Amino acid sequence: MIRVPVDVDNINAGLMRPAAEAARPSAGGTPAAGAGWAAADDVALIHAFRAGDMAGFERVFRRHSHRLRLRELIGRTMDSLPPRQHAAFVLHELRGLSCRHVAERLGLTEAAAETLLVRARRRFRREFRRLDDAGA
Repeated sequence: MIRVPVDVDNINAGLMRPAAEAARPSAGGTPAAGAGWAAADDVALIHAFRAGDMAGFERVFRRHSHRLRLRELIGRTMDSLPPRQHAAFVLHELRGLSCRHVAERLGLTEAAAETLLVRARRRFRREFRRLDDAGA
């Protein structure tokens, strides 16, 4: 079983970046710095294969597979959140809205939004670990 090392307390650290941003190439035709690991891995795979560097190809392939698994785990974990927790989590952790703005968007008091976010983070951590331990 592959154990996925991830800081589930800081899930918004680029893991859920929009696909369009991840695939955006720089002017030189290669992925822009910080543009996303999916596009960078694709380029690295092609370069290693063309150069006959099978060890490099295998290393990049394993890293790419690991990241795909991580993305799948995050998606399944997000799907397991109840609708209100999911909405609050996405607005705050992924879109960067303040707790006050999350409360306004969801029609809650700020205290209720904070409680909802605490519960969403706790459930996210618990469910992510459960799925990862189960090898889902």
